[in-house]
Amino acid sequence: IDLEPVVAEAKRQLRSEADYRAEAAALAHYRALMEAEDRCVVPSVLDEWTTRQVLAMDFLPGFPLEDLRGPEHEASERDRVAGLLLRILFRELFEWRYCQTDPNFANYLYDTRTGTLGLLDLGSAREVPDWLSAAYLEIFRAGLAKDRARLKEIACEVGYFGPDERMDRVNSVVDMLELACEPFHRDGYDCGGSDLAKRVRDRGFALTFEQGFTRPPPPETMFLHRKIGGTFLLASRLRARIAGRTLIEPFLA
Repeated sequence: IDLEPVVAEAKRQLRSEADYRAEAAALAHYRALMEAEDRCVVPSVLDEWTTRQVLAMDFLPGFPLEDLRGPEHEASERDRVAGLLLRILFRELFEWRYCQTDPNFANYLYDTRTGTLGLLDLGSAREVPDWLSAAYLEIFRAGLAKDRARLKEIACEVGYFGPDERMDRVNSVVDMLELACEPFHRDGYDCGGSDLAKRVRDRGFALTFEQGFTRPPPPETMFLHRKIGGTFLLASRLRARIAGRTLIEPFLA
């Protein structure tokens, strides 16, 4: 497997994450984008104390997002937060074209007094190219329309496989794209009770080890996959139900 382009992209991202002046600029940009989301807060950068090795920010009150799993919190609160995380994801991909690509619990705080979500750590923020944003939007449109022919066309354009790829492998890639759209076909999707992550993983292992598909994903997609999959896993860990169709429909128009 030729992993050199993927490794090169990972190295580029890690170097960027180690430069706190670059992260400070990303944080300021993301804060400006987020101003219209009144249930989200992003800290300000304290420029006078920020260097390449030190990032100084406002203090945000709150507790770890994972604590929402506790019995003292209502299911409706977890559902609302998961919906907010997915709304932000879609705004990043399709509206702002600027994405924080590391959605782990440690990068969020939740303030019970105000019901606001604090978004931290913009070291992995990156621009989403216009062509890739448009391609992902078409993937969601085709996936929700169950248009496999269109999914094959877009997947080839993105570079998931080449025009001469074996059809059984092509069909397996399209199967995985259809699976990724599953939570957004309807409202009331139970992320916590879903085995979607396992099914996607099993399908990927079968594609590689049984069908011999060794083409790595395009480097440009690697961190966006982490954001999309990671956000769904956050919703799963929160045992949330999401209004998937309602969340994505404004972006499909």
